[in-house]
Amino acid sequence: MFKLLKIVEARKTISELEDKLNSYNESLIRMDTEFAESKEINVELRGTVAEKELEIYTLQDELEVANEKIKNLEVNALNASAAAAEIVASVGAENPVEAETQADKSNEELMEEFTTLTDPAKKVEFYRKYRNKLINKE
Repeated sequence: MFKLLKIVEARKTISELEDKLNSYNESLIRMDTEFAESKEINVELRGTVAEKELEIYTLQDELEVANEKIKNLEVNALNASAAAAEIVASVGAENPVEAETQADKSNEELMEEFTTLTDPAKKVEFYRKYRNKLINKE
């Protein structure tokens, strides 16, 4: 009888171990599937990153071109404003005011001051005085 009990306990233990083994196998299959899916997602994400990097490089190139166009437009605007101011001054505008010391002003401050001037004669004088700094952004 003792052998029969041991056999029953052994079968019960074997059954429990088989259940655990089956559970582990199922878990392993799920993990393999999840791993394969994560590899696919990784590949997709790498592709997306590569596409975005290409977009970034393209946009950087476009930004450089746009900045160059802006610089050219600023130069053209300065030249056009100065030409218009000279035309207005040539038809009898007041004499230009005395030159002011502007060495300590930044390019942005000079540009802002130039664009706010309304007197054509003052605009011409200002442009002539600071032309190189305004155009070359020295």
